[in-house]
Amino acid sequence: MTIRSHPQVNTEAWAEKVPMNHAPDWRDVTQEEVARRGRRWHQDPLDRPWFERENSGEELGSWLEQGLISAAEEKLLRQWISGGYFVLENAIIDTEFGLLDEYARDLDSVWTAEEALPGLQLMSVRIDGTKREPMDHAELLSLPLEKRLELRDSQSWRIHYYQPYTNAGLRLASAEKLMRMCYLLLGQDPLLLNMTAYKYTSISDPHQDVLFYHLHPASFFVGIWLACEDVSPESGPLEVYPGSQQTVPIWPGFDNYPQTNYRTAHPEAGKAQFEYVCDAVSKMESVTLPIKKGDAIFTHGRLVHGSRGVEERGPKSRFSMVLHYTIPGANRIHEVEGSFNY
Repeated sequence: MTIRSHPQVNTEAWAEKVPMNHAPDWRDVTQEEVARRGRRWHQDPLDRPWFERENSGEELGSWLEQGLISAAEEKLLRQWISGGYFVLENAIIDTEFGLLDEYARDLDSVWTAEEALPGLQLMSVRIDGTKREPMDHAELLSLPLEKRLELRDSQSWRIHYYQPYTNAGLRLASAEKLMRMCYLLLGQDPLLLNMTAYKYTSISDPHQDVLFYHLHPASFFVGIWLACEDVSPESGPLEVYPGSQQTVPIWPGFDNYPQTNYRTAHPEAGKAQFEYVCDAVSKMESVTLPIKKGDAIFTHGRLVHGSRGVEERGPKSRFSMVLHYTIPGANRIHEVEGSFNY
C-alpha cells in the first residue's frame, strides 16, 4: 500500500445515528431457528489485512527500509502482529488535553440538558431497580435534575454510537496520531464504527470486540481504548491476553459471521460463546495496562480482553473513550437479519 503521512478522513461519514434495540423475547425460540436466519456468508481467507499474512514481518521490514514508517512505529506494529495490541503513548498530547476536558463536559451535559438529543440512547441505567435498556434521552430528561445527577454519579452507564453528539469527541477520534496508526493497520482511511462513552466503568468479562459488529471482511477492525484521565491499577485498567488474537478464533457456533454474533445470538449461544472464550484463555497470562491521560491502547478485533473493575469509586474511576474502526464498505449492519439483542 502507499503510506501517507497524514491520512485524510471524512468525519461526516462517521456520524451515522445507530439505534439500539430492546432485547427480544427469546421464549419459544430455538437456537436452530436462529441459526437459519439471514443469508449465508463466506469469509475469504485471502481477504485479510497485511498483518494476518505470512509475510507480515517482511513487509514491515520493507516499509522501514523504504522510510515509510519510523523505527518506533515498526516496534508497535510488530507487537500488534505477535501480541494483538500496543500502547501508543501521548496519542493526545498534553497541549490538546483541553479537548478531553471539552469531551467530558459534553458527556456531563447529557444529564443536565434541557432539550433531548434526538436518537441518543443510554444503556445500563437502572431506575428503582429496573434496567432501562436502552433508555431514550427524552425519558432521562423527564426525571428531576437531582435524580439524573444521582444516576449519573452512582451507576456504570454507557452510551453507544455517541459520535453524532460530540464535536470534541469526533476531533479526538480523528486525532493525527490515532489516524496514522489506524491507517498503517487497515491500509485504508479508517471508518469510525462506534464511539462508546462512559465516565465510570465496572467489571468487563473477557470478550472479543469484533463479535459485537457485522464486518465483512471480518479482520479489518481496530479497537482503541483512549484514557481521558490517568488510569491506576485500582481504577479498573484494561486487561489483555497477548497473542489470543491468534490462538482464539471466532467461536465455531458463530459459523455464519457476520450474521451470527453477540447481537443476533440466542441467549444459550451467547452463554456458550462466553464459556468458550473463558476456557480458551484460562491458562494464558494476562497483562494489565494502567496508562496515562492521553495514552491509547490499540487492540485487534479478536484479542481477548476485559477489566476487573474499579476497586473503589472516587475522583478517578477509569474515565475513557472506546473507539472502534473498520474500512469503508466492511460494516454490514444493514444486511443481517434480527432479532437483535441490542
